[in-house]
Amino acid sequence: MSVLQGWFSKPPHDVRELEIYSDKTGHENPCPVCKGVDTCDVAWVEQYMADWEQNSAIKQSGWSGSCNTFPSGTPGVFQPNLIIFIDDYNFNKSDFGNFMRYRIRKHLGGNETYSIKIVALSRGSFNAKLETSNFRRMVDEWRFIDPTFAPESALKFSIIGGREIIHD
Repeated sequence: MSVLQGWFSKPPHDVRELEIYSDKTGHENPCPVCKGVDTCDVAWVEQYMADWEQNSAIKQSGWSGSCNTFPSGTPGVFQPNLIIFIDDYNFNKSDFGNFMRYRIRKHLGGNETYSIKIVALSRGSFNAKLETSNFRRMVDEWRFIDPTFAPESALKFSIIGGREIIHD
């Protein structure tokens, strides 16, 4: 998933304020917003969360050493806390759905998931990569299967770019 970056010839000049996402890559001419030719300097740029950002999110969670991460987690012991990095290079919505079903099966089998923290670089990225603007419906589906799966007080959404914390 790429985000449109660069400068418009008209306000708002900074493209990042608009948070426009697409599967396109590279320079764009004519401008996809104002449709002008040779008027704006914009390009589709893939954005991923850096390792240091992921490590920082793990440290801030207070779960360091006692959590699993997705999608680039390391194999090992099952942990009751989970951090999901939406803007990881390896994130894929289909794999995310499969992984959550796996965690629910583990939960039902006695390996409980107590807490989940979902981290993204921006709200736009979060919505684009999960292909939803209403994440609540997906969470309700998890809890329909088992209401004890990651209780509401333990499910957090964190936006790194804006330092915004969104609670379910």
